[in-house]
Amino acid sequence: MSRLDERLLPLATSLLADDEQLLGCCITARVSTFSGAPTVVAVGTDRLVIQELNRKLEAKGPPLRLPPDAIASATFTTVSGGSPSLGAILVDSASLKLVLRTTGGDKLALTMMTGETALGGGDVQRAGVTALIDWVSAHT
Repeated sequence: MSRLDERLLPLATSLLADDEQLLGCCITARVSTFSGAPTVVAVGTDRLVIQELNRKLEAKGPPLRLPPDAIASATFTTVSGGSPSLGAILVDSASLKLVLRTTGGDKLALTMMTGETALGGGDVQRAGVTALIDWVSAHT
């Protein structure tokens, strides 16, 4: 188990209710026009939980809990936006972007490594991204 896995799994598990199963978790970057923040996405049986992190990978502020009925839309795209450059192709082969719009009108853009490359986060990241894709596909 990697050092990231050792820190990520307990944090993600703590974000869910006692009776809720953790299907997977992954590290993402929540990005906006003028800022960004590392986040963990915990994929539970009943909801997604998005928690901003500090530089020590500890929870920062309250988590955002999103049951299916709180998500108006969810779209997976490439990080580069489809640019034909070699750099963009390399980035897109190892990462993706999820744009969530909530029923409350908020927009969240989360970029993540897929875990498919040596620097992409490993098995927990790969399993977490897969769980996130499956959950979003089933609930939106």
